[in-house]
This record gives sequence, C-alpha cells and structure tokens, in this order.
Amino acid sequence: MISGFHYTSIENWHHIQNEGLIPQPVTKPELIKHLGEFSAIWIWTRELRGDEHIGSILWQVMTKASTRIVKLAVQLSDDDVLLSSDDRTIEILHDGLLGTWKYHHGAPAVLVTSKIPSERITLVEHYDLNSWCSSTQTVSS
Repeated sequence: MISGFHYTSIENWHHIQNEGLIPQPVTKPELIKHLGEFSAIWIWTRELRGDEHIGSILWQVMTKASTRIVKLAVQLSDDDVLLSSDDRTIEILHDGLLGTWKYHHGAPAVLVTSKIPSERITLVEHYDLNSWCSSTQTVSS
C-alpha cells in the first residue's frame, strides 16, 4: 500500500469527508499532450517540505480561491487505479513554477484515476493564510 499527500481547500475537504476524493479533469497541457484528456487525483508520494510545501499551499490558494488550505494524508490500496503505461505506474516528477519562483524540483507524484474513499483520507494540517498574515508584527524603522 502506498501512502501520499494531497493539498486542497477547506471547502473541498468538507466534501471529501462525505464523498471521498473524486478524480478531476487534468489541465496540465504537457500531460494532456502526451496522455490525452483524462481525470485523476494528484497524490504526492513523499511529504513536501520547505519551498515545495509553501508553493503547494500557494498554488491551492491561487487555484481554489480560498485562503484556508488543508494537507491530507491518503492511503492508496492495491485496488486503486494509478495512471500507468505498459503495466507500470507512471510517476510524475513535477517542476512547479509560480511566476519566476520554481518551488518544485522533481517532486514525485502519482495520478490516481479511481475514487479514493473517505475512510482512507485523514486531515494532517490546516493552513489559514488570513490568520497567519494578520498575526504578523509590523516593523518600525
């Protein structure tokens, strides 16, 4: 069994608790170019740290229009359908870019094309950027 991580908004987390993780259309042009149109769930196969972690949170803020982001732990079973070719799982080594900031450098992920039941998903962290930004202190000159 593989374990991994998934980032999303707190609003999506409320749905995931009831419905599980449901594959969504993949919109990355470089993947569509090679694999065609498909739906999947992006699962990081190791815990992201530093810039990779911060960049993943910021990506979610930008794409989910929410400042409340969660990190979920996901247990994959042998029954889950992973994107594969020639009976081998395709592992994506992702290079993430926000503006000119490259926050991922070959971060490993798999794409799950089947629904993941909520019983195999747990909340690891909750990040509230509004609270975080309002708690910073002003520096006087």
